[in-house]
Amino acid sequence: MASAGLLGGCRNQPLSTLMPLSLNREWTYDVGPVLQARVRTLAVKGRVPVSQSEGWRLETPEGESHLVWENGELLASQWGGVRFSPPLTLIPAAEQAEWNGTMGWPGAETRASAVITRKVVRELWRGSERDLHEVIHSFRGENAIEIDSAYLRGVGLIRQDVYENDLQVRRLRLLARESGETATKDPAKDPK
Repeated sequence: MASAGLLGGCRNQPLSTLMPLSLNREWTYDVGPVLQARVRTLAVKGRVPVSQSEGWRLETPEGESHLVWENGELLASQWGGVRFSPPLTLIPAAEQAEWNGTMGWPGAETRASAVITRKVVRELWRGSERDLHEVIHSFRGENAIEIDSAYLRGVGLIRQDVYENDLQVRRLRLLARESGETATKDPAKDPK
């Protein structure tokens, strides 16, 4: 568990460095069901309105995400092709936040709620111990869905695990960001 002191020391830098957004920025991930992973690129392609600000449109083959940093928090009006109203808090400014609203997909919409927690964890990443911000979204409803994401300052989202009713249904691991960086496929250097 992260102590207030750990989070306090990290407040010297803005949280926006956890998911730096700018036009044409790209990340390449190993994504998919645990046994059937594939490589996917997430790319910032343009500007879109999100909440009360102008945000960024990110594209993957599976769908778009519409994100904005607003009041120290990362918000999403669309995340992986799912629409959220009001925008879902992806990275909260506080250690815990709650969200209540609607989630929508093509042809469907449902009321939903989530508890979002953020803590600093120390993990091995690419051969060295790093402070990561772990953000857990716990959605409750017909199915219990938990999304466990980890962000590294200056890099962005480096891993994500999605569980439905305690069964892992998807995993994501950063392979590279931008065009010049590549990552090792050594599982010992891959967090979790």
